[in-house]
Amino acid sequence: MLDFILLIDDDEATNFLHQILAEEAGVSHRIITAMGGEEGIQAMKSELEKSAQPKGLVFLDINMPVTDGWAVVEAYEKIGQARFANICITLISAADQPRDPERIHKYPLIAGFSPKPLTIELIQQLAAGIPS
Repeated sequence: MLDFILLIDDDEATNFLHQILAEEAGVSHRIITAMGGEEGIQAMKSELEKSAQPKGLVFLDINMPVTDGWAVVEAYEKIGQARFANICITLISAADQPRDPERIHKYPLIAGFSPKPLTIELIQQLAAGIPS
């Protein structure tokens, strides 16, 4: 069982839908939603205060106003990659493909990309890949 699933999106309806799917996936009892990038950064800092090596999934919208997904990943990198050893960060977007797929590879913290909406199967698959 994961310590948490963190959903970061500036769209309330998307966060609501993804929260339901994450609950149905049954891989964590703690589903956290963050409205936008700044809340997503603060939510992750809070999780890292609770545990030195938390296990979790982060679904991060790329296109958000003010603090976009790329800025969130850069803030996470400043925290330190070792702290994210058991956290899978997946970028999400309404587009079928990221606009800049090469950019994803520049950030070791990013595990991959998924178009919206998420699926129960994807959540379960990513959770299964995190070491117990």
